Amino acid sequence: MVYKLNKNAETSKKVGETAKKNSLIIGLLPSQKIKDSIKFLFKREKVRTHFKGMSQIELLNKVKKDYKKHPRRLKDICDFIVYTKKPGKHS
Repeated sequence: MVYKLNKNAETSKKVGETAKKNSLIIGLLPSQKIKDSIKFLFKREKVRTHFKGMSQIELLNKVKKDYKKHPRRLKDICDFIVYTKKPGKHS
């Protein structure tokens, strides 16, 4: 099951509670280090077609803002969190 964080907090809470009761939830994050995660995600997002018209500064700010919400929310609903970026690898 894939759980996408919803902008509507009440809906997100209900979905998270339902998922938590009925599923084993594994969250994926790039790294335990916020800086490394943001760098990794920015590199990925800047090549996506739907962000082509956005300035790099604007996109970086969006990635930072969006990312900083996720680890806290994932820790609340996930049974496990897996960090996908190999330690020592530079993006």
